[in-house]
Amino acid sequence: TLKIGLFYDSNALPSANLQNNVGSGYHIGSYDSARKFIPRYSVLQQRISMLQDMNFHHSDAKFYLSGAPKGSKVIGAFHLQLSTTYTDHTAARAMAESLKLRGYEAFVAWQGSGFVVRVGHYTNFAAANSAAQTANLGVTAVAMGNRATTITIVDTVTGTILFEFDGTLGILPAGTATITWFKGNKYYGGFEYSRNAGNITVCNIVSMQNYLKGVVPYEMSASWPQEALRAQAMCARTYAYSNLGKHKAFDLCNSSDCQVYRGTGSATENSDRAVDSTNGMYILYNGKPITAVYHSSNGGATEDSENVWGGQHAYLRGVRDPYEDLNTATHGRWSAEYTGEDIQWILNAKGYTIGKIVDVRPVYTKLGNVYSLTFVDETGKTLLIQKSATRSILNSPTLEKYTYSQRFTIQKKGSETPVAPVVKQLYVNLSDYALDLIEGVSVIGQNGKIQSLKTGDTVVVRSANGTSSYNVSAPKPATPPATNDSNVFVVNGTGWGHNVGLSQNGAKGMANKGFTGEQIVRFYYAGVTISNT
Repeated sequence: TLKIGLFYDSNALPSANLQNNVGSGYHIGSYDSARKFIPRYSVLQQRISMLQDMNFHHSDAKFYLSGAPKGSKVIGAFHLQLSTTYTDHTAARAMAESLKLRGYEAFVAWQGSGFVVRVGHYTNFAAANSAAQTANLGVTAVAMGNRATTITIVDTVTGTILFEFDGTLGILPAGTATITWFKGNKYYGGFEYSRNAGNITVCNIVSMQNYLKGVVPYEMSASWPQEALRAQAMCARTYAYSNLGKHKAFDLCNSSDCQVYRGTGSATENSDRAVDSTNGMYILYNGKPITAVYHSSNGGATEDSENVWGGQHAYLRGVRDPYEDLNTATHGRWSAEYTGEDIQWILNAKGYTIGKIVDVRPVYTKLGNVYSLTFVDETGKTLLIQKSATRSILNSPTLEKYTYSQRFTIQKKGSETPVAPVVKQLYVNLSDYALDLIEGVSVIGQNGKIQSLKTGDTVVVRSANGTSSYNVSAPKPATPPATNDSNVFVVNGTGWGHNVGLSQNGAKGMANKGFTGEQIVRFYYAGVTISNT
């Protein structure tokens, strides 16, 4: 069972609504350290809202701290609390109901070690204290409210206070196989609420399987081939497990900082089947779950982890990838042009002191991804940018120019290498060694006959995967001598993301060629096993 942060820190909420999707009612209580729900109370409403313990206005099923429409109902944060503490919610509820029959607005609250009854809702302590002196409740009452740890549960439709909870609140929708609407998304499981500097942190308490059903269709299109989705499910499950505790207040967040999680709204039978069919399957290296990072598109080759982030992992080894369709992948191919002044402005805006750029010197890894960029200004001053920073250093929302991966070239305009024709590559014995089928290469054919290839020849290759035909391409043109008559830099790149681990578009391409999810996983992560635990 996982605790997933939905709204937290600067995004914590003043109020949060819930709507039971398949019925009515909620159990109110808390979750213990093992994520087991402990029920303490229940309400029958289909739509409830959790408010921080402050003065709110209510109008048309909406709650306002300020700027409420004229005529809105006021929900005050101060109440009268009866002196009796009940160990049983039934007795507390009976007392509240008896006061309602006498015309009082009464409700039950949980206060640490028992139930209490609170009456009324006033906008300030003085008004509540005055009422406590004159109220005829049959028992002593004191004014209280506006507490930093209290959460008020109200009927979303009427604005009536249903319950208050002092501490970290758990909510579980009534019924079985329930789904709950929250902020426009549908979620399995229950919810936990805690106060954070006034506002409310909201977490979803959900099983691993149901969590993955809200990750897979947001990290990968639910319409993609089943085996690609299965590979994605195995990666997402393993990544979640190996990153538990990444956030102190909860296990994982719902953003790309962990994994995108938006509940079940985009889930399909196809994506749910991928999760169910891989239930319990984790990607292991030396018997331990790996950090199963993944990205959208590698543009032709993934990369060794140390050339991107600095940490070396034996299972995160780069591979040449012939499976992606860069013509259909988002940001599969991209380009941009920068003047030397553009680059200077971008670097200065990011805090680097450097003049107009007159040269950029890239260094590439053995797989052809950028390892470093050295910027040279007109005075000869240099600036070195390495590894993952090379992917974003030239990004500028102001100039609307971006580099989407570490797989790109950067050259002065007029000195670019002409684009070579597409060269078919034959991968030998499933290794990462690729043979360019170009003119001048010789092949051994039937009866041991050696044939030298020419442009336009067709080579038929038979392997364990079947028979494939390749057209022989022309040799790559030679690189012309560089010219320095321009201070415009041309960037041409492929792929989108950090280039480490599984490529989602590559997984799609492999699935379309008949590879299984397990084979896809083993292609992108070196030396791993897949365990069903």
